[in-house]
Formats: sequence, structure tokens, C-alpha cells
Amino acid sequence: MARVSDKGLSGAVGNLVFYVVNGVGYARSKSGKRRKKRGQKTNPLNRIFGLVSSYGSSITNMLKKQFPFPFNRSTNNEIRGWMLMQYKTYGGLPVWDLQAKTNSICQLNSETDWRNYLAVTISVTNNGNGEVKIQLPSFIPTRDLQAPPRTRQVNLKMMLLTSPFREKGTQNSFCMEQYRFSYDENPIAAQEFLLNSPAASGDIALVAMALEFETANSGQGIYLSDQQWLPAAILAMGRL
Repeated sequence: MARVSDKGLSGAVGNLVFYVVNGVGYARSKSGKRRKKRGQKTNPLNRIFGLVSSYGSSITNMLKKQFPFPFNRSTNNEIRGWMLMQYKTYGGLPVWDLQAKTNSICQLNSETDWRNYLAVTISVTNNGNGEVKIQLPSFIPTRDLQAPPRTRQVNLKMMLLTSPFREKGTQNSFCMEQYRFSYDENPIAAQEFLLNSPAASGDIALVAMALEFETANSGQGIYLSDQQWLPAAILAMGRL
């Protein structure tokens, strides 16, 4: 319903809407509900956003169970936003290789930056049939790994998460390998790890990693719970 004031006419009359801006009266047509025309294709960006929002949420739920630090709304949004960017960039390509890219990772702990802790280049390779290979080069812990004072042991967690990103197909999956080593000046030989999942060809896979530190203060077999010493990140996303 329109109203008349000393400033003029404002409100709706039939299909017209009257309004005043800086003392000048204007009229425009009343906006109606937008309806998708029959046969009109769905906006590709809306489809991608829907895929990542739906299947990305299940991946986030699997991830957050693996860490002692909380996954708040900001963390969830960070993960889904990163996955959305990856899917928009590579999802439409014929081949989307699963590779670790240090310049494009998703930090899972807002208090840390994974790249400041382990200064080595980690390789991730899709072996096919749901198997992913992770290669860790030779390194010297005290030289190539930032750790808290009085660190004795370090635990490297390597996680593989998969999702079909479609309604029909294989189920989401999670598997993990852990590698524990001493924190000293002795070189550690190159290592190779195989993570096996029930994922099918074409499924989306993510590889996440985390570091845990055992110190003289934390006690034997106990890892520090201080959030600044819990680096974790998603290092790779691709299609199997």
C-alpha cells in the first residue's frame, strides 16, 4: 500500500512501486519471482557450489575427528572455500591430477602455517584402484623441522579422504598412516607410504597431513596439546 507524505508518494500501487531519493520521486515496476524457464540450463557455478557444499561438508566432518583442536565455523568455511576454488579451477578438466602443491594448500589450524614446520617437498601420486602413494624425501629432523623445545619424538599423520561427489557411486572413505621418528641430528632416509581406499576411478580425493610433538614436558607417549604446535593442512586435491 502506498503512503502520501510531505516528501511525496511512497509504496506500492498495483504493479508500480513509488519511492523518493534525495527529494525526487521515482517509480519502478514491482519485481516478481524469477522462474527458471523450461529447458534452461543450470548455472555451472551454482552446480559447483552445490557439489562442494554437499560433499565437502561430509569430508570436513571426517577431518575434524582427527585433531585435538576445534573446527569452528571459520574453519569449516575455510575448507569449503578452498575446495570450491580447487573444483572451479580443475574440476572441468579431462584430467585432474592429485598432486601436493605448496603454493596452494588449505591450513586446518588457524594458529599455524604448515609450511613453517616441515621444510621438505612431499610428493603425492595417484596409483589407481583407490591407492595413493606419498613420498617423503630424506631429511634431518633438527635442521628441516621446526619443533618445540625439548622435543623427543615426532608423529607425522597422513590422511586420505575420498568422496564420489555424485549421488550414486562409492561411499565416502577415510584412511590414515602414521610415521613416528626421533627428533635429533640423525638423517632419516626417504620414505614411501601407500594409503588404500575403496574409492572408484573418478572419485574426488584429498590428502591431509598433521604433525604431533612429544616433548620431555609432555611425557612419554603423550603429544603436546598446545594449538601452536599442532600444524595441519590439506596438501592435495584431485580426481582418482
